[in-house]
Amino acid sequence: MIKNQNKLRLWINSIIIIVSLIILTDFILPGKVFSDEIVMVKKERQKHKTSSKYHYSYKIITSTHQFSVSEDFVSIVSVKDNIMYSVSSIFNEVNWYRLLTTEKKDVYSLRIITGLIVPLFTIVLIVIANRFNYQIGTLVFLAHIFLIADLIYLLL
Repeated sequence: MIKNQNKLRLWINSIIIIVSLIILTDFILPGKVFSDEIVMVKKERQKHKTSSKYHYSYKIITSTHQFSVSEDFVSIVSVKDNIMYSVSSIFNEVNWYRLLTTEKKDVYSLRIITGLIVPLFTIVLIVIANRFNYQIGTLVFLAHIFLIADLIYLLL
């Protein structure tokens, strides 16, 4: 019985590591680079259900793509500006963006979390768990759930 559980655990961890590596690869590889004109800058008010506080989210809309950007980036761009951005090959997410007039590339914070932090954290946790004979099994299970949620987010 324990031998079957260990085999199952090994298979699940192997699949999770492969998925993590695919997500990491998608984030790290350059993808297709586009140069396009900004058609619209969209500002949306985001209200939290548990409090009266709110914040704004910003999207850049071009003729071919729309993607979230930081407030700092929105403050330096306007409609009709030309921007350059990279779209990942596997999940079609924007990895980075920049104005054509600057060399500084920006990466949206949610993209860093979904493309880099969650998969790396999952791989590191599984390796540590294997090293210490799964003494942190609950934490590994939570990392699996976060990675699956991350994958679903990237696929939608």
